[in-house]
Amino acid sequence: MVSTFFDRHIGVTTNYRKARGFFMCCDGYHLYVFCRYTRLFDLDVYKRLLEEYKRFVSRSRTITTLSEISATTKEWEQLAETQQSFLPQKIPNIPKLKIATYYRPLVNVSGDYFSILPIDASKTLLMLGDVSGKGLPAALIMGLVMNTVKIIEDKEDLVGVLHAIDKAIKGMHLQDKYTVLFLSIIDTEKMRIRYINASMSDPIILSPSPDGYRIKPLTSNASLIGILDVGDVNVAEKRLFRGDTILMATDGVSEVMDESGVELGDTDIYKKTLMAGAAKEPQQMVDDIVDLIMKYNGDKKLHDDVTMMIAKVGY
Repeated sequence: MVSTFFDRHIGVTTNYRKARGFFMCCDGYHLYVFCRYTRLFDLDVYKRLLEEYKRFVSRSRTITTLSEISATTKEWEQLAETQQSFLPQKIPNIPKLKIATYYRPLVNVSGDYFSILPIDASKTLLMLGDVSGKGLPAALIMGLVMNTVKIIEDKEDLVGVLHAIDKAIKGMHLQDKYTVLFLSIIDTEKMRIRYINASMSDPIILSPSPDGYRIKPLTSNASLIGILDVGDVNVAEKRLFRGDTILMATDGVSEVMDESGVELGDTDIYKKTLMAGAAKEPQQMVDDIVDLIMKYNGDKKLHDDVTMMIAKVGY
């Protein structure tokens, strides 16, 4: 960062009395001032001018950086709004099935997703999943999965739906991107749930019994989708009973840690919260779990997206 004089031939000079102008350099920027009275100014003026010029360059760069950040932020906000539009904007009114959801992305965009698609008066497709990684690539796969399921005509063919998702993801050629997901159809007339669990953290059914609620895991019966050979997939099926509560959640729920590194899903308080919440309305149960997550996590920043869906059958 320097201030230098030049003479009437625009040549650099060290003779202040012959100066006909001066120029300043700062971080690659140059400022030239042509003035025949340069030699008459106090030399301290140039030092102060140089300091002001340095501050000007610094402020200009800061403003440019902030403008770029602002533009990028707006783009991410627009992307987040687009992604949000893929998710159900409101819970459909479904006879004998009450549903509540919670969706909290770690950043503007998320790899978590869920869908609620009524098929007919008694059958509803419920899907919840989590794409590997974070940021834009995960968001792109999330949108791809949601759109693939939306346009499929035969949504009762769960195996066909799964293969269509797998083909769509592999068609992106992102190599390290895949999704885990829980795909199910709840039939409130026949009182059954048909499902494929592709490596999701075990969804569960909380079923009322004389001794309280029994937990029935809906265990995995398929591999990761979009990166491995899917192979033969069998659709599992379980009976449903009036008052059953189905909980589906991404691992951002159960893997929240306390200060000692213990995951919430491994604690008695989590199990007790589920048992107590199963007797409540789905939205109340969602609120209870969210409150527990925030308290258990303390004041720390969450490290993953948090998404869940709770469906109560028979009411």
